[in-house]
Amino acid sequence: MFEREIDMQELLYKKYKSNPKNIVLKEFNGRFGNVDIVKVKMNNNNILNEQALLLSQQRFAFTVSFLHKNSKRTLDYLMRKTGYSRTIQLSILKRLINEKIVFKDENCYYLHKNFVYPKIIFDSYELKLKDWKKALSQAIKNLEFSTFSWVVLPKEVCDNLKDETIKLYNEYGIGILSLNTNGKTRIILKAKRNNNKILNNSAYIVSLNKFIIYQYKKYLLAKC
Repeated sequence: MFEREIDMQELLYKKYKSNPKNIVLKEFNGRFGNVDIVKVKMNNNNILNEQALLLSQQRFAFTVSFLHKNSKRTLDYLMRKTGYSRTIQLSILKRLINEKIVFKDENCYYLHKNFVYPKIIFDSYELKLKDWKKALSQAIKNLEFSTFSWVVLPKEVCDNLKDETIKLYNEYGIGILSLNTNGKTRIILKAKRNNNKILNNSAYIVSLNKFIIYQYKKYLLAKC
């Protein structure tokens, strides 16, 4: 039986990192609070580093979450949706226009025609020694940016989960993963794919850009 959550985290992290195809992060700040482990799949990256730096900040990502390429958005509409004052909203839009994320046509705003989100899938993992209720609550929050959200519990805890508990997890689409001290995992309940429109969610936009920045810094360090 595990005595500390950090031991679970290190074991699962090493297990996933052992596969060279996996991109695995610990304590990823993806939902304005650290997630124990995040596994990332990235098919392409069309965002420039300067754009990623801007969109990793909540106020810019929040504004972008209300914009589209083909649907016009007025300043009044954006102010109403974001709650920002005219001065602040104009300042945000100016920065987004300068980085070619947004363009203005007459008095309307759109996503720039050349701006394309990268295809990134986040699998998040919340680890707990015993408290499955708290783990569930955190895993639900992770759905703000995750395609799949999991809770990882020790094998001994999973073996004693009640059917009602598993049913509750299933209702929210949260997966349950059993982990023993040898690093062996077993799926108790498969996580459901989150089909919400996460590109309209600022938490996802912030998270994917934080990840892009992380990858860019890794690239720079590798060149040194």
